[in-house]
Amino acid sequence: MTNAADRKSQALEAVKNRHQEPLVNLRVVDVYDPWHHGSLCAVQFGQEAKPGEEWTNYVYFAGKEPRVFLDSKEAFRYVGRTSRESVLWRILQFGGVASVIAFIITITICYLAITTKNPIPEALVNALTTILGFYFGVGVSEARHKE
Repeated sequence: MTNAADRKSQALEAVKNRHQEPLVNLRVVDVYDPWHHGSLCAVQFGQEAKPGEEWTNYVYFAGKEPRVFLDSKEAFRYVGRTSRESVLWRILQFGGVASVIAFIITITICYLAITTKNPIPEALVNALTTILGFYFGVGVSEARHKE
């Protein structure tokens, strides 16, 4: 893994290579590390042909080659399209540990229903019913509070 100084110099070089016109006052003004499974550097610069004007490009490091974006919207769109969170992580973000437990019980009941001929243990069915009731109750309660 590269250190911050290497990443900054790579960001400057990537921005130079992205533009055909000569750039002046090229500098890294901010580094966001970690940023969505990678790092993001904000690089400001001017152009010789347009004195007094400044631009900011964003360089994203998440693979072998850095990607240069002309503005922040472009960088956010790219990361939004390419960043994939695991199912477990999304469940944790949605409802915490209780959601993970509910997910595990649901998967277990589905597995038992498909693979065994024995009835599903009543304790699991009751647990799933309680969990589903809780989540639907919370959803209805939150919807009423928003009104």
